[in-house]
Amino acid sequence: MNDQSFNSPFTYYAIARRQKMPLGVYYEPFSSPDKVMEPPPGAHYQFFDAQRNPCEFGDRAIYAVYNAQLVPPPYFAPLDAGISPRGEPILSPEYLCMEDAMAAWTNPWIHGVSAPPNPPEMLPSPPETVARNTINARLVGIPAAPEQEVNAEDLDTAAQYQIIKGADGYHLKPPKSGKTMRVTNYILTLQEIRHCISLDQGDVEDRMTIQLEVSLFGPIRTIPLSIEYEKLDSVLDIIRKKVGEGIIYHHARIFEERLEVLLRSELPACPHVYEYKTCGWTKLPDGQHTYVYDGGIPPAQNVVFKCGFAFGKGPAARSRREIVCGAFDILTMAKSQDKIIIPFLWAHLGLMWSLFAEAGYPPHAILFISGVSGSLKTAVTKMLFNFSGDPGNAVPASFRDTSASMEISLGRYRDRVLLVDDYCPAANQESRKAINQTLENLVRFYGDGNAKGRADPRMDTVHMKKAQGMCVVTGEDIAGSQSSQLRCLFLSVNRTT
Repeated sequence: MNDQSFNSPFTYYAIARRQKMPLGVYYEPFSSPDKVMEPPPGAHYQFFDAQRNPCEFGDRAIYAVYNAQLVPPPYFAPLDAGISPRGEPILSPEYLCMEDAMAAWTNPWIHGVSAPPNPPEMLPSPPETVARNTINARLVGIPAAPEQEVNAEDLDTAAQYQIIKGADGYHLKPPKSGKTMRVTNYILTLQEIRHCISLDQGDVEDRMTIQLEVSLFGPIRTIPLSIEYEKLDSVLDIIRKKVGEGIIYHHARIFEERLEVLLRSELPACPHVYEYKTCGWTKLPDGQHTYVYDGGIPPAQNVVFKCGFAFGKGPAARSRREIVCGAFDILTMAKSQDKIIIPFLWAHLGLMWSLFAEAGYPPHAILFISGVSGSLKTAVTKMLFNFSGDPGNAVPASFRDTSASMEISLGRYRDRVLLVDDYCPAANQESRKAINQTLENLVRFYGDGNAKGRADPRMDTVHMKKAQGMCVVTGEDIAGSQSSQLRCLFLSVNRTT
């Protein structure tokens, strides 16, 4: 029959076996011809597991019955001696552990042809890419797991094993014998699912991580572990890298499959914690507007503020009335309130920028404070606009910063006032050009509300960055084009102001 898409009553079938066996399984001939079934109509192959029961193609498949006119399935070789349909010699199978190799060598009939020429100790070693999951515990000074006898008849698919949290680690329970086997010296405990929420130009980025605890036995200690939500299936790989004392004694593949099922079944009961990473006004899922800052009181127990910015506090606690009165005392610093009222309002307007923007009136302007050297313009602005109280944050940016550094400061000072200090005469023409370009960029960002687009490394997404706060510039000179100066509010001070 030329068309091989369908089998006919005259089709000759061949039997193939897997070339590399899973742990704990070795070849045996079919014990009963009744189990040798031809492929169903429309199929080319019929697969069988280690117990010679029909199964799907995958890790369970050990044998395959197929149309002899076709090549064997991938990773399978014909049981007949000689040369395969592809012209390749049929080699003896490789085994992943010594016990299986010994069982195969002592039973020559299990190969379908003849016994391997060499005893197990002379067989080629598995390639280095094969994962090694057992170690000689005596060499590293770690107590070995108790010796437990495992019958070959107890080895079955991973789905039929039961995983149990024991007092000394995880245990596996085979489906037939029911005798538990210790497989690790640790257990995992899910703590919480943490949502790290960042705001970028109005877009909400929710990066989820799973917080776990690894409890080791001998010696007993606990190690915290954080795993990305999408990488839960590689939790054992992360433990191998970060927990050097963690041991998987045997049945690593089965244990990995059962552990992933166990952890995913526990996820629905795991509490969710929402960690906000960007300071400023944020609309929470319940619709409430909250200003995010470190040390603030979250509206719920599962909400955490961790944005890297905190309002400064005085040496002693004060009441609300004392705080408000102290704030208005700032207006007495200048001889004329006309000079101090504008910076005072500018500081408060920066804290409320997002509220005005949501109402449809985002503030767009730059406060340019100019004055001769010694007029205390920098000292006063550091006191007015450094809300954190940390002297290290007093002057967050200057005209000597690079454009990349300025963009970072622009994004970090959301719903705050960015102070850019020291617009002064440049030493040469090149420096003057760079300073003027920085000033023009600030005017376009804060004065016009323009955004700057930047593509990601893969060139498939453009991220827009724009100012979401207020800006104050100090300098000895007044500069900028006429168009730029129209977007600035100038405030001139001197040594007597």
